[in-house]
Amino acid sequence: ENTAINGIMINHCLFEFNFAKEGGAMTVVDSTSVIIMGSNFNQNKAAEYGGSMNVENSLKCIIQFTAFQSNIASIGGGIKAKNNGHETIFILHSTFTNNIGKQAGAIDIQTTAFVQINSSSFQNNSATSGSGGALITNSANDFVCTFSHFQNNNAKQQGGSVYVIGTETVTVRKSRFENCTSHLHGGAMSYKNMLKLQIVYTRFNSMISEDLISSSLVKH
Repeated sequence: ENTAINGIMINHCLFEFNFAKEGGAMTVVDSTSVIIMGSNFNQNKAAEYGGSMNVENSLKCIIQFTAFQSNIASIGGGIKAKNNGHETIFILHSTFTNNIGKQAGAIDIQTTAFVQINSSSFQNNSATSGSGGALITNSANDFVCTFSHFQNNNAKQQGGSVYVIGTETVTVRKSRFENCTSHLHGGAMSYKNMLKLQIVYTRFNSMISEDLISSSLVKH
């Protein structure tokens, strides 16, 4: 579905076994808001980016109580979100499991004002040839992750779970990173060109990186 409207809401829907070049199940462009609640995205595939969904230039994107499982894309196995720098993205009480991307196993977020992930779970997601086993956020003003769990995510390059690029402020609070692996730097998290990092009450267990010095976190 391709949409250019003022707002879109999806509530308690199932998207399964869909395929597209971009946004395996859905693409939303130039919308004032995208709200997805209580839905499931299973085994969708995109040839390029956004295995289950592709969101472009939407002022507000809220994903809540939604599950993304076994979706595949070249970039952003579950979600690809690309904006023009004034948008907010909220991912709340959602799960991302067994999603695969060459880059950004579950989520790829580009050029966004504010990104918040709260009370969500990322398990067994993989970036098979690039960075960000669970997610990549690039050029955001603020990235905030609270009360979330990252487990068994894997990246071929940087950031076994999270890769943050060009983001002014990164805050990780009361979250857990367990058994995450990168084959280059930062078993849990890798960051580049960032002004401020705050990590509070967060647990890192059994991180693995081929650069053993940076098995949990690395700045490069």
